[in-house]
Amino acid sequence: MAKTSKKAPAKAATAKAAVKTSNNKPVREYRPDGLAKGSAAALLVDTVCRPKGATNQELCEAVGWAQCMPYVKSSAEKAGVTITTERVDGVTRYYGKRKSAKKAA
Repeated sequence: MAKTSKKAPAKAATAKAAVKTSNNKPVREYRPDGLAKGSAAALLVDTVCRPKGATNQELCEAVGWAQCMPYVKSSAEKAGVTITTERVDGVTRYYGKRKSAKKAA
């Protein structure tokens, strides 16, 4: 009786294959403001730049952290976003304003 070897079924290729560098790390894509696409920093900056702004609680819930304001401030600075605050009825709301693009002369 001859032995037959059974091969394991080939794994299906994923629809989204991550591009990797020579050191086998995925390549990060960056937005024009310098933040990594899909990162917590990008999410926080986008949330604070909404027309209605965001409270500290809304920002922390967006990323699932207990505290995020120091990270929001450093990320906004890196992205060139100015943060202003407004306190109404004991609740502080943060508003982000992106720097406008420079006009070509």
